[in-house]
Amino acid sequence: MTAGERNELLTEYKRRKAVGKLPANLNKPVPSGLRDECEKLFCAGIRPESNHVLKGFFKRNCTGNFDVDVLDMDRDKFRPTVDLLRGKAFQPEDKHYELLSWMLGPERLVVEDEEGIIGPAKTPAIKKILFFVKAKKKEFFIASAAFVVLTAGIWLTYRSWQQCMYWNGSEYQVASCNIETPGHTLYAMDERKLSRFKKVLRPDTVTKASVGKLWYFKVNHRLELFTDSGMHPVWTNRRLKPLSHYMQSRYLTGDTSVSDNSKSAILTAH
Repeated sequence: MTAGERNELLTEYKRRKAVGKLPANLNKPVPSGLRDECEKLFCAGIRPESNHVLKGFFKRNCTGNFDVDVLDMDRDKFRPTVDLLRGKAFQPEDKHYELLSWMLGPERLVVEDEEGIIGPAKTPAIKKILFFVKAKKKEFFIASAAFVVLTAGIWLTYRSWQQCMYWNGSEYQVASCNIETPGHTLYAMDERKLSRFKKVLRPDTVTKASVGKLWYFKVNHRLELFTDSGMHPVWTNRRLKPLSHYMQSRYLTGDTSVSDNSKSAILTAH
């Protein structure tokens, strides 16, 4: 662990302590408390991928069964880590920093600094990037503008290849006007049809509540139903009609008692 990483780790600890985001065992550190915190985290299955850190600290056990051996360990083993958190002047070993890092976890507290930047606590690497951006504002702006223009160009090129659509039997699908789609006729892109025009695949689920909200085409004494108005997607010279109470009762519910007279009355009422 580098000196910068050590400083950042201690800064993170102090930052969490200042806003009350530390567990009690770390807020007022004592050897027995750190021991209990390690045992609690391990038993809860938190951050098991860092077992190598525990193996480095608790060298007595290399099998990974730390939940028993941690409590059996002399609590003075944790005293250097406590001294580290209390800011005592000495040279802690890497394993004490690694233990602290394991207990804190990989997350970093979200802060707002004097520069108005909101986000995770800035690491030295991020600070270098921000310094570079400040020092090279003009170059950074030009590079950003070029990136935006390039991205827009790529997007427009992509869209130019996606300006057609075809009917797949149940809905319209986007297609490139420049690539043949065997078995399908390509149509000019229509955003409304693409998003709203669908074939109703289960006419038996249509109820009276759908009257006036669906459109139909009658073929071979049955109805094809669609979710929007317009021309039939296959017989493009035939216009769809709005579903009426008469057509819903006669062809979808099988109510043959609906006569032509009642049909006229229903249509007149609506």
